[in-house]
Amino acid sequence: MDAKKKLTATNLKEELWKALMDLQKGKIEPGDANAVAYQARAITSVIKLELQINKASNRRPGKELQEFTQVGEVLEPQLPKQLEKGKKE
Repeated sequence: MDAKKKLTATNLKEELWKALMDLQKGKIEPGDANAVAYQARAITSVIKLELQINKASNRRPGKELQEFTQVGEVLEPQLPKQLEKGKKE
């Protein structure tokens, strides 16, 4: 990952996918892919713990945590095309 790029959940997922693809193509060693996966697990464990603490104390996540998890984006469930036609507004 580019050192200037902000760390977000999406970027982390992309880097994990890239490591998996590079491993399958033989571009990186299994140990390197394992290191990427280990770091990702450590990051997600800390994020999960922070979210649990905020929930237990009835506080909103801090700005840094919101930016990582991209809280605030509108995420609407995507309906299958067949159901969208009958959707009432």
